[in-house]
Amino acid sequence: MLRITQLFIAGLAVLAVAVWIALPTTADQVVADADTAVSTADAATTDAATGEAKTPCANCPACEAGTCTDANCPAKKCAEGECDETAGAQARCEACENGTCTGENCPLKATTVAASTDKPVISSAESEAELGTPTHRQVKILKANQEGLSNTKLNCFCMTLDGRILGGCGTSKDNGEIRVFNSEGDYVESWSTPVKVEAINVRANDGHVFVAGDGRLVELDDTGSLVADAPSPHASVSKEQAEKMREAVVAQLTSRVEMYKNQAKIYDQQIELIGTQLEKLQTRLDELPAEEAADEAAEGEELSATARQREMFEKQISQLERSVTSLERTKKLWNERIEKLGEAEPSEEDIQRQIESQIARKLAVASISAVDDHVYIACSAAVGYGYSVWSISDDFSEGEEIIGDLRGCCGQMDVQVNDRGIYVAENSRDRVVCFDHEGEEVTHWGHSAREGIRGFGSCCNPMNVAFGPDHTVYTAESGTGRIKQYTAEGELLQVVGSADLVPGCKKVSIGVSKDGNRVFMLDITRDHIVMMDRIPTEERKEMIAKAQAAEEAAEGESEEAESDAGQVSQTAVKRAVAVRALRVRPAIQAKAIAVEAPAE
Repeated sequence: MLRITQLFIAGLAVLAVAVWIALPTTADQVVADADTAVSTADAATTDAATGEAKTPCANCPACEAGTCTDANCPAKKCAEGECDETAGAQARCEACENGTCTGENCPLKATTVAASTDKPVISSAESEAELGTPTHRQVKILKANQEGLSNTKLNCFCMTLDGRILGGCGTSKDNGEIRVFNSEGDYVESWSTPVKVEAINVRANDGHVFVAGDGRLVELDDTGSLVADAPSPHASVSKEQAEKMREAVVAQLTSRVEMYKNQAKIYDQQIELIGTQLEKLQTRLDELPAEEAADEAAEGEELSATARQREMFEKQISQLERSVTSLERTKKLWNERIEKLGEAEPSEEDIQRQIESQIARKLAVASISAVDDHVYIACSAAVGYGYSVWSISDDFSEGEEIIGDLRGCCGQMDVQVNDRGIYVAENSRDRVVCFDHEGEEVTHWGHSAREGIRGFGSCCNPMNVAFGPDHTVYTAESGTGRIKQYTAEGELLQVVGSADLVPGCKKVSIGVSKDGNRVFMLDITRDHIVMMDRIPTEERKEMIAKAQAAEEAAEGESEEAESDAGQVSQTAVKRAVAVRALRVRPAIQAKAIAVEAPAE
């Protein structure tokens, strides 16, 4: 790959030189161009005094012209704090030094923006290699289904204030429960719940547990005893919302007949197309000369070309006939549906069935969180296909939608709340969004990226968020199992590690211990939770050293490629000068003769 890059750069240089050679020129221009090109190449590669390699200075007209001697270089003076403002290369800013710079007219901004966008400043890691070296690794699996326990479905989990893990389980309200594990990941006990546990979280103020499921909200104390159980305010559908929902259902059901008719037409077209192909194949089969293939086979001889063609056509005809039979059977089913529905309006029974299905989807709670006297849930929007966040009183008596138009996929939208605000993993927009407690956006960060550690990989990430020490924010990615740590403002601090998960677009809840030394991640497909512990310091230092060595080796190869390309370019310039000189040498000689010739 490196060699290809070198050849590509060299090719560009040669192409540019070839174009330059082809340009028409006069003798005077050739001489001037040759002098300038040679002096520029020499100045760019060697120092006149020392003969050592030298890199052209930035923001210096003399450097660009190839006449810079360093002594008069304004860019160098700026770097040394002796700016020549008239040269337009000021590198010091008094406002920056005294802390009052706004950045709008900062002379440093123009020269530092490019560098800072290439490699952002990292506060917690000294290099990209250290940033990308994981701090944790997988050490244990917490299984919801194990010997002595009835099989269940693990839907979510959270951590208590004392480090226990609460796994929310169940497939219906009749078998809802919370399976409790200690901080070491060992099963301890189970708590029954009056609902299927769709979402679960612990309030930092008092350790009380909040559960959502089946359109209800439940509060338990830190021992699992029931404190409150009531319908969730988001489950009540207003008259206006009910009317909009009914209109949407009627429109959907009414359009079904037309959709079925269009589908039946598609089958008719496919059957007709196959019928045409069958006719052509049958015609070609009939045109083949008759042969007694059986006699040839009996004699142990290979089939003739004609016999092989006949066999091929017969197989193709048989396959197409089977396809027609299948299409006709499917078309019959569609026609029966059309006949059953007729042209009449959808029945009230059909309408109610569809409305109930939509209500059930909208009752589902994707996530729940609590702080002080408010509970926050993420759920489907009352109308449409987006997601909303509701703020609900902790006695569940009242609530309101405070955030709308969130975009998520696969029924997942994670909301986590602390004293700083509401953090949402808006997975379909590949970002984390922070709102204040009233629902006003404060900040957001993130972007989709197939490679590297800066963005969120795979499809629709991050899926989940959690809080760690010092208000840091942890993000979880469902496709890769990767966990990362950010500041509350969105600065990437560290790649935490990657859990071994069944990939897919789904919930991957995470939890972090108070000291950050232990991290947990949900593998919902396998009904278990992955436990990750911090890698010992000395071992991680060795991992970082290896990563840095690999990084430096890659940079060295890149610099070597650039150097090789630069040498090729300088050689090409010098050769081009010589070629152009040869091309116009007759013109130069003619000019000299004309000057020396005596006047008649």
